[in-house]
Amino acid sequence: MGVTIDERNLRFHFSDLWSRVKRYDDHPDYRGAMQKLQGTSALDFVAIQGEDGPLFLIEVKDYRSLPIKDQEDILNGDLPAKVGRKVRDTIAGIIAAHHRGRSDEWATVIKRMTSPDPSIRVLLWIESDFPAGPDGRPDLRLSVLTKGLKRQLRWLTPQVLVVSLASNWVPEGLTVIDLRGKVQD
Repeated sequence: MGVTIDERNLRFHFSDLWSRVKRYDDHPDYRGAMQKLQGTSALDFVAIQGEDGPLFLIEVKDYRSLPIKDQEDILNGDLPAKVGRKVRDTIAGIIAAHHRGRSDEWATVIKRMTSPDPSIRVLLWIESDFPAGPDGRPDLRLSVLTKGLKRQLRWLTPQVLVVSLASNWVPEGLTVIDLRGKVQD
């Protein structure tokens, strides 16, 4: 069965391999508390792969068909810092929701975050209309974004991934469909 979530022009299907999948930026714990703090932002998804697998903190950016001026955070290098702030704010929000104790909904996520050997992965899924690099390789910007994001998140994890439909890689059990026609699994 799994969980399917649409984000912009992309459909993310998390198979039954994923034990927890939450759309955090629409979750009541974010909307009802953290979002009210000025300048606070949230990641799109929080997911755990398997029962004891890694915690994935996932941000999705789909810039396709947007005017270049609306893609400034890629062009001016601000995207890694924006995603870094979203990671920080999401972790703070999950801890606050758990602390308020309304439910045990976040207990497994908190356990993954605080285990002696945490496996936390930050995944930025990005789509843009920028042309491919030399020899048809995916745009060099993915490599630059990865380096910038790793710098922003070295306090949390070295496991930072920046991917797109063109990168030909997704975590096991995740299928991403371009609602405009292309599939990646």
